[in-house]
Amino acid sequence: MEVSRRQHPFNQKVTIAFGVGLPQIATSPAPAAMNTTTTITADVQTIDFIHQAILLKPEPDYESLIAIFCVGPHTKEILHLAACYDARHTYDLKTLMGQFVGRHQPKLAAFLVGLISSPDVIDAVGVWNAIRGPGKRLHYLLDILMVKNQQEVNQISASFSDIYGKNMEKLVREEFFGVARDMIDVLISPLQAHDLHPSEMDTEVLYKACRNQHRVDVLEMVHILRRRSAHQLRTVFQIYETKYRQQWVDAVSHAFSGDQRKILLSLGHVAKDPWDFVAVAFEDCLDGYTVNEDRLMRLLVRHRDNMAQVKGAYAARYRRSLYARVEERTSAANSLLGTGLRRTLYELALLAVVANIITQKLLNLPQYITAHNVSVYVSMPTEASTAGIIQDLFQKGKNCYVPQWTSDEMEMVRVNSWEDYQNLPLNKWNIPEPPHDSHRDKVAATDLDLIVMPGLAFDRKGYRMGHGKGYYDRYLGKSVSADSSKKPLSVALALSAQYVDAVPHDEFDLKPDVILNPFV
Repeated sequence: MEVSRRQHPFNQKVTIAFGVGLPQIATSPAPAAMNTTTTITADVQTIDFIHQAILLKPEPDYESLIAIFCVGPHTKEILHLAACYDARHTYDLKTLMGQFVGRHQPKLAAFLVGLISSPDVIDAVGVWNAIRGPGKRLHYLLDILMVKNQQEVNQISASFSDIYGKNMEKLVREEFFGVARDMIDVLISPLQAHDLHPSEMDTEVLYKACRNQHRVDVLEMVHILRRRSAHQLRTVFQIYETKYRQQWVDAVSHAFSGDQRKILLSLGHVAKDPWDFVAVAFEDCLDGYTVNEDRLMRLLVRHRDNMAQVKGAYAARYRRSLYARVEERTSAANSLLGTGLRRTLYELALLAVVANIITQKLLNLPQYITAHNVSVYVSMPTEASTAGIIQDLFQKGKNCYVPQWTSDEMEMVRVNSWEDYQNLPLNKWNIPEPPHDSHRDKVAATDLDLIVMPGLAFDRKGYRMGHGKGYYDRYLGKSVSADSSKKPLSVALALSAQYVDAVPHDEFDLKPDVILNPFV
C-alpha cells in the first residue's frame, strides 16, 4: 500500500469519548489505565488507516505502520493514539498487531507492540525475560533497574504483578545468591528516608568495602551508590581518588568479581553518566559475532524519547554515529528483521528524534525568527524531516514556499496552509509537490529571506553534495542580487551519517551559508 497524502491527510480531528457516541462496533471496554468518561481527541482517519494497514492482504503494510508509530510522536502521543484505536474498534491494538504483523514479521511485531505499551509494562516484561529466559541475564536486568528512580521501580513492580500475578521482588531475589542477591535487593527496595553519611564518611565506607569485602560494608556501599545524586557521587569519587591515590573503579575491579563486580561498576557508571551507560548497552548489543536484536529493540523502544541524549553520548564515547553503527551491524543477510524492513525500522527509530533536534536548531536561528518568506524542501524518509519546520511556518504566520520542478529548473511556489501541504499529490519520486496546473504564487529567489535545503553528503569544509541535477546550485545563484544585503540565508540540514571526508566540488558549487546537524 502506498501512503499518499490524499489517502491519509492527517488533518481531520474528531473527538472520541469513551462510552459516549461510539460507533456500534466499538464494544470493547476502555483501557484500564484511563477513566471511561475521559474525552480524547485523535485523527480518526489515522486510526482507520492503522486498522487497514494491519489487516491488508496478503501481508500488513509494514512501512506505513513504521511511518505512523516510529516517526515523530513521543511515547505519550503513541499511547494516546492506541487508546483512541481501542475505543473506536472492537480489537485491542496490541493484540491485533501481534497476531497479524507477528504472523509474518515477529520481530517487527514485537517492536511495534513495545512502542504502544506503557514504559512500566515494557520494563516489567523485560524483567520477566531477564529472570525467566534462557540463562540468567544480569545485563538485561541492569539495563532496566539502573536508570530508574524509586517511583519508576515501584510502577514496574505493580505492572509485573498485574501481568504475571507474581511478586517481582521475590522472583528477582530467587535468581541470585549471597551478596549479589543483597545488592539486587537494594536496587528494588523502597528508598529509606534517612540520610546515610556526609561525603567524607561515604568515601571511607567505599574504601572499607573494597578493602575487606564484608557483607555489611558492601551493602552500605551499594546504598550510597544507589541513593546519592550524581553530583554528590562525583564529589565522593574525587575525594576517594585524592585520599587513597586510586580510582574507585579500579579498586572495585580488583576486589570483586562476577555479578558483584558487574553490579557495582554499573552503579558507578550510572552515577557518573546515565546516558553513557545506555550508550554502552547499545554497543554491547552490537559488538559481537551476532547482534543481540532482542535487547537492541528493547533499548530502542525504552529510550526512544531520550534518543538524542543516547546518540550524543554514543558519539562522544565511540567517535562515530550510533545510526551508522546500527546500520552496519544489522546489514547481514541473516538479520532476523528481514532485509526489506531492517533498514527502514532502525533508520526511522533512531532518526525521528534527531530530526526534531535539527528542527529546533533552525527555529532558534535569529535569521529564521525574523524571516517572512521561507522556502523549505519537502523531505524524503532518508533525509532530515522538515515537517516540523513547515508546521512552525504556518503557526507563526510566515510565508511557506516549497519546490516545484521542471526537467531543468526548480521554482519555489507557495503552500497556503498545513492542510494544503498535507494534500499535495506525490510526484514520481514519491515527494509531495504542488501540481503544475495549480495557480499558486511563485517567489523570486531574491525575495526569499531564508532557503532550507537538503543534501546527500556534506564535509567539514562546508561543501554539500546534492542529488546530481544541480537544482539548488542554480537556484542559489539566482538568489544573489545586486544588493548583497538582500541575499537570503541558505541553510542545509544534515544527519551525522551524511558527513564524509571530502565532497567533490568545483568552482561553480556554492556552499550553504549554514549547515545544521544534530550534535555540532
